[in-house]
Amino acid sequence: MINNQFSRRNLPTETRLALAYRFKEFEAERARVRMEATQFKAVDDAASAPVRYPVKIENLQDDSKGKTLEVIAQKAGVSTRTAEQYDAIQRKGTEEQKQAVSCGEASIKKVYTQIQKSERLERNKATEWPSGKYRVIYADPPWQYGDDRPPNHDGAVEHYPTMSIAELCNMPVDTLTEENAVLFLWGTSSINI
Repeated sequence: MINNQFSRRNLPTETRLALAYRFKEFEAERARVRMEATQFKAVDDAASAPVRYPVKIENLQDDSKGKTLEVIAQKAGVSTRTAEQYDAIQRKGTEEQKQAVSCGEASIKKVYTQIQKSERLERNKATEWPSGKYRVIYADPPWQYGDDRPPNHDGAVEHYPTMSIAELCNMPVDTLTEENAVLFLWGTSSINI
């Protein structure tokens, strides 16, 4: 029944993926069985218990080969990368994000990027300042370039939280350094100090 839906014309990518994604558990089980079949073959002997010998099964159908998400991508007619992004949304996304994708209010790429960004921000929050005093500091500060861009065009704000010049100047660098210290500061030509 689901396979019949793929013959509909102009079916949006998100809908095709949602339909194909329903096969995920089925395809994962088929992949597990294929893996076991390529590793071992049971050989029965009347005089002894079954013995398992490693053999490679050569007669697998082409459509049964491949990773689960590759099979789902092929069914949906999208790239494996798009299927991986959709899978990440289904596993890690909020209900609102999943709904936005299914209704076509947001693209798979946009929601996937939001999830990645929130994961990066969480990792950055967990990063602690080093303790002790230093004589040399090499810094690449999170400059605020004012480069907010349209969706799917990465600017600095898509990768990490940025800071204004005033915020950077107010950072407590002096508390990290010895009395005589050197600061090497990375900058770009688009920064006006």
